[in-house]
Parts: sequence; C-alpha cells; structure tokens
Amino acid sequence: MQILNTYKSKSGNGVHEVRMANDCETIYCTCWGWKKNRTCWHLEDYLSHFKHQPKREVTCIRFDELNENDNSDRLQLIIEQEIKRLTS
Repeated sequence: MQILNTYKSKSGNGVHEVRMANDCETIYCTCWGWKKNRTCWHLEDYLSHFKHQPKREVTCIRFDELNENDNSDRLQLIIEQEIKRLTS
C-alpha cells in the first residue's frame, strides 16, 4: 500500500488517505464515503489533477516480491532499468 495524498477531515481531527493498493492498480480512499459508495470527493479531487495530462505508464515495484537479501545496489539497478525502459 502506498499513500498518494492526504486530506484533513472536515468533520473532526482525522485524516483521510488516498491510497494505491498492493496490487498497484486499485486506488481507494480511507473515508466513510468511499467505503459506502466506492467513490468520494477526496478520490475525485486527487484524480482530477491527472485528467488533462498525457497518459503515462506507471511502474510499481512490489516490495513483497523483493528478496530479503536484495541490497541497495540491486534495487538501484532495478530502478535504473525501469527509468531507461520508460524513457526509451
């Protein structure tokens, strides 16, 4: 799970989070409205920032798929390979 954005609650001291699920595809919100309707203004606001931008391919590295013995050099190599792939 990755937190994409946070919104201060209008009804209390809480914070709502727009998140990307571990499947790297599902985006959801932690607010009650999303849980009830599967949509909310937090999610709509977050997604509205991308409506007029060109579509980009998004790469998600799932940390649960990485080997516990992987070191920072290997992770850096994975990141560099993805950047090269996406920009070529």
